[in-house]
Amino acid sequence: MAPEPDATWPLARTLAWVILLVIGAALVYTAWIAIANFSRIGV
Repeated sequence: MAPEPDATWPLARTLAWVILLVIGAALVYTAWIAIANFSRIGV
């Protein structure tokens, strides 16, 4: 059981989490703006 030199796996997993967080934040931000505009207009 020699340690394999796959140090890119934690990096790739972290990058995937960062991308998911960014997408989630963008969706929440967009939804917040849309809800704010709707409530402001009165729809």
